[in-house]
Amino acid sequence: MNSYNNEKIFNSFLIEREDKNSPFNMQVKPTMLKFMGNLKNKNILDLGCGMGHLAKELHFLDAKKIIGIDISEKEIEYANKYHKESNIEYRILDAQNINSLNQKFDIISSGIVVDYIEDFDTLLKSINDCLEDNGLFVFSQVHPLSTAPKEKRKWLQDNDSSYIYQLSDYSFEGKREMPYFDGTVTMYHRTLSTIINTILKNNFEILEMSEPIPSKEELEIFPNRIKNLHKPSFLIFKLRKKS
Repeated sequence: MNSYNNEKIFNSFLIEREDKNSPFNMQVKPTMLKFMGNLKNKNILDLGCGMGHLAKELHFLDAKKIIGIDISEKEIEYANKYHKESNIEYRILDAQNINSLNQKFDIISSGIVVDYIEDFDTLLKSINDCLEDNGLFVFSQVHPLSTAPKEKRKWLQDNDSSYIYQLSDYSFEGKREMPYFDGTVTMYHRTLSTIINTILKNNFEILEMSEPIPSKEELEIFPNRIKNLHKPSFLIFKLRKKS
């Protein structure tokens, strides 16, 4: 069963995505939207659209057509109920089957999804096939430094209360059972070199990368997020399909 059909995980995810002060909304989403650029008259596929929060925002940024796909029936049901617009279509579809859409897109976006998929190579090949020439793939994922430890990630504090992250298992790629609010989700850890080499192998050029950290304003509201200055939580790419 898809983890996000679980009631507790679903509700926790909903709260996180609707909280304007969540790390995703304060650090990840602004960078993704910046990387996507001018959306006017663009056809966009939101891969792993969840409950439709990003798709709805793309609508307000004048995208021509948005298709949001997700494997979770529960999330698509919510998206259709609360985030439907005339130019948005939601479908229950595994991200690995996007070729079945038989469409080409100007931009494909994906917010914290690719690290839930074991076969990154095949996924990137399918995404490349579904993009127009020079089309963009903008995606975010949990940072490999966070997915690396096989056991629960632990922070230490030294005598002056500085945060120290205990990194382990970085070079051991593969499945990870990651704690997520009221449950556990299955993710796949890959090293940064594997991520980049797989991108280059699949006919993409890397235009920009980001490891977002909290702004000064965010740290004033959430001082504990100073930990992200020592270890970023997210990794974001802007890729362009080579013509």
